[in-house]
Amino acid sequence: MNRLFTSFLCAIVITVWLLWAHYSPDIAAYFLWLSDSTVSTAGTWGDSFGPLNALISSFAFIGVCITLFTQSDAIKIQTADTHRQRFESSFFEIIRIMKEVRDNISFTNSRDYSDHIRKESGLPPLKKLPRYSNIKAIRQCVKEIQFWLVRNKIAFKPDEDQMKNIYMRSVHSRFESTLSPYFRLIYTTLKKINDDKILNDGEKIYYANLLRSQLTSFEIILIGINALCPISNDFKKYVSHFRLLKYVPKGRWRQRLRLFYDDEVFAGRDD
Repeated sequence: MNRLFTSFLCAIVITVWLLWAHYSPDIAAYFLWLSDSTVSTAGTWGDSFGPLNALISSFAFIGVCITLFTQSDAIKIQTADTHRQRFESSFFEIIRIMKEVRDNISFTNSRDYSDHIRKESGLPPLKKLPRYSNIKAIRQCVKEIQFWLVRNKIAFKPDEDQMKNIYMRSVHSRFESTLSPYFRLIYTTLKKINDDKILNDGEKIYYANLLRSQLTSFEIILIGINALCPISNDFKKYVSHFRLLKYVPKGRWRQRLRLFYDDEVFAGRDD
């Protein structure tokens, strides 16, 4: 629309100039009732039309301003589009890296947990405890926490300090080196999405939902627990804002996490 208006304005200016150059004697004769429609006769009358140049110059100046504003808007739009393309590319690269980091997670359950599970199954204790990796390791982390909640008789309604202490003691302190990079990557990704100045709210939710779709229910549960701890900085804020716990399965773990998060964190969005 701005480009069309600028072109129209330029056409008017050029037309006025051409008409004035060609018909100025006739215009002078018409308005001054001259019999000799010549440039010399109309010279004095023409001098009085100096303001016409100022008017045309004003038109030209307005046209230049509109062009500059139009170009500025176009540059902003182009810059935003380029940013979105780069963000999308980097986001999917982060997803790829996240999967690699997840594959490198390892975890070994405690002797207490292993002996209890073996005893419940009527089996003798293992001499060497198995080490799990990737998603299996995350699943065993959750099972380890579950075991200690039951053993401490707080499985139904643990308070936040109890949950954090069990997590830190039974999981984090034992395998921090393989788990922390994973949580930091998810935290950084959510923060990057949240803090972006170009993406609108709908786009931020879209990318956060894409990230959430890559996570298993055990991952989401462990993220929800990890985000409660002081070591996680403001991870809980992003978990809550982007409703990362939406797909925690109905059951005991969903009930536990509801003790520490608002109901909306488990709900879907209309947008």
